Amino acid sequence: MNFKTNLNVLYLTENLENYKSAEYQIDFLNNLKNYFNIYEYGPKYKNFKNDITLSDLESIFDTKFDLIFIGHAFLSDGTNFSFPMNNILDNKKIPKVIFLNKEYVNLKKKLKFIDEKKINLIFSHHHLAIYLNKFYKKNFIFLPFATTFNNQNILQIKKYDLSFIGILKNLNKQYKHTNIREQIRNIFFYGFANINLIKKKDFPDNNFYWINHPRNKFESILSKFFSQKWLSKEDYQNVISSSKITLNTPSPYNIIGPRYYDSLACGTPVICPKQNFYKFYFDENDLIQFENKGDFLQKFKYLLNNKNYLDDLSTKLKIKYREENYNKRVKKVYDCIKKIM
Repeated sequence: MNFKTNLNVLYLTENLENYKSAEYQIDFLNNLKNYFNIYEYGPKYKNFKNDITLSDLESIFDTKFDLIFIGHAFLSDGTNFSFPMNNILDNKKIPKVIFLNKEYVNLKKKLKFIDEKKINLIFSHHHLAIYLNKFYKKNFIFLPFATTFNNQNILQIKKYDLSFIGILKNLNKQYKHTNIREQIRNIFFYGFANINLIKKKDFPDNNFYWINHPRNKFESILSKFFSQKWLSKEDYQNVISSSKITLNTPSPYNIIGPRYYDSLACGTPVICPKQNFYKFYFDENDLIQFENKGDFLQKFKYLLNNKNYLDDLSTKLKIKYREENYNKRVKKVYDCIKKIM
């Protein structure tokens, strides 16, 4: 069914063309285009001007805008936070919608921006939105991440007993990231900094795929020396799909990122630290939760020793979570916007 409206939307965003980790942002934007007439503008686009007016942009695009969307990549996640494009965002006549990103960075400043610019709807991927909604007159909407693999039908042999892709720990202390990923890595490998040096002798028959993303220049140099590379989307999906289990943990500020949904949509059960807030994202029995590293190891061995159970769980999860995609998320955005237009 085609839900596309005749609403013309100015989508403010930094150009995502060269973003390494913007896959979900691009997929989200592409799905928005199935529902709205989207016109993109912002930093790193051709002839970008920070002081441009709304009427100037309407002349450039030869259209009258009905809405302004403020995309994930528009507000700065750096220390020099500023309110960009004030000539447009101070306009009180046109409804404005924002999609928050990285709520653990500059959250107070982002909330101040929302207040000062009179944003009409705020979508957040964090369950914090459920509580903030009490203070924002029902304009703060919880919109979890999703999978970008909903249209894929690749059947993979499950050759990896466990996979992990990501950083071991965010080194910025203010983000209060736990060290559980490091603890699990140290069960299986001897390591130095961000590099796994050698697998421990207790796991001679296990096959792991474990990539630690570098967190600074020193680790970037080490990663190149040890031939670690940033995976393409296809390679990333192949690894996840080829894994019997994948280790996922919340990002800083307890954000549940897209990798949870990607793993489940590929039919790869997620093993993760126990958290009460998972209830906002998943059904309780869809995750394999552990209390500590000892409990992790016990459950990891149990899963590998019970192939039929693991296969049945894999099939169930794949069917269920392929539907948790960005088309479904954007449909919710569309339904919310219909109520304010």
